[in-house]
Amino acid sequence: MKQFKRHISLWLAFVMLSCSLAVGASAASAPMTAQAAALRISKKKLVLNKGNTYQLSICDTEGDEVWDWDMVWRSSNPAVAKVDYSGEVMARKAGKAKITVELERRVYTCNVTVEAPKINKKKATLKVGGTCQLKMKNTRQKPRWTSSNRKVATVSAKGKVSAKKAGTARVSATVNGDKFTCKVTVKAVKPKSSGTAAKAAREKLKKYIAAHGVTNSDGNKFIKVAHWVRGHYNQFAIIYDRGKKEFTFVVSNEGDGNEAALQMILPDRDTTYSAVKCAVVFSFGEGFVAEGTVNIKTYTKGANISFRITDPTYYPPETYNAAANLASTIFKLGMAGWELLLLEKKVGVTMNDLGFSAYH
Repeated sequence: MKQFKRHISLWLAFVMLSCSLAVGASAASAPMTAQAAALRISKKKLVLNKGNTYQLSICDTEGDEVWDWDMVWRSSNPAVAKVDYSGEVMARKAGKAKITVELERRVYTCNVTVEAPKINKKKATLKVGGTCQLKMKNTRQKPRWTSSNRKVATVSAKGKVSAKKAGTARVSATVNGDKFTCKVTVKAVKPKSSGTAAKAAREKLKKYIAAHGVTNSDGNKFIKVAHWVRGHYNQFAIIYDRGKKEFTFVVSNEGDGNEAALQMILPDRDTTYSAVKCAVVFSFGEGFVAEGTVNIKTYTKGANISFRITDPTYYPPETYNAAANLASTIFKLGMAGWELLLLEKKVGVTMNDLGFSAYH
């Protein structure tokens, strides 16, 4: 009987111990399950440049890292992105991969895209005033463009480089923390000789007149504009004589019952001329002619030209002096009018380009 009671006591003790262990195990597993439900992976999407690394981790709701020896990190494509036991991802080549980690029977995933960006030019040579377009290839990320020397070369948000002055600058695009650089060399523009530039401008004017001009009674073509200014009717024209291979610049002024016309002849090819003759014909009174010479290489805007009356026999000297001064005024009017003509017709040259190198 004593032995039977002893067995009963041992059996009861075993049952009580088993129950307490079961309750303890249940209590211990409940917080872990709740914790697993609240965990998250530090990045669900990731873009890396080839050769770069990134540390993934499992975090709780407060962002603190959670570590467990049972965590196993895996990559769906190790050739693109490899992951080690700690969750560090290594970008190996362009492509896509899924990085997963399992903890407490839950799987956490990060989608990884690996890019291999490169710049379209590593070297560029520009002249002052020139531009070139830089681009980033093999990436969908928006680059941030910078220049190491903005006095030499600037770059826009879209990668357009503008050359400012002679020198060198490094223009860089930053993508995901990596810099991709183009060395930009800017060279000064060698100025053309005034003769060469003037010859090219006159050739351009000749072609424009041939294409857009009106034919006159001599069979030569011309372009012109007309304007009323303070009651005076002014016409400005440029004629090209194909036979003589020269331009005739003409201005006529009508007002107050009088008329004056000035013409200036400019050869189309020979730019060695600096002294160009001008003639003004006045219609008032008996009519007379004033002649003058202008140095086209030194003539400045607004300067007076000395004219002389070719036949000063009909009027007193003061009349001719006034006419000579008027001729100079008409020449200045002509220069302004011819400049306006070239601008309005969109010829693409100026009086300065045509050889009046000091006329600005």
